Amino acid sequence: MDYNEENLNQEIILPLVVFSIILLINKESLMRNYKSNLWLNAGLGLAPFFSILISYNGIIAIFNF
Repeated sequence: MDYNEENLNQEIILPLVVFSIILLINKESLMRNYKSNLWLNAGLGLAPFFSILISYNGIIAIFNF
């Protein structure tokens, strides 16, 4: 793989990681007493949009390189 393919893989994986973190942090059987509250969920709700925006910009930059 060259440099552009590695960056493209990273840009695709970023939103998947964010969604996985949201699912895990809200899983009551895993977190028990440390389950997330409304404010943490609100902040994490914005994270996928930000990561998709960053990924989109990264993919556009890779193809325009």
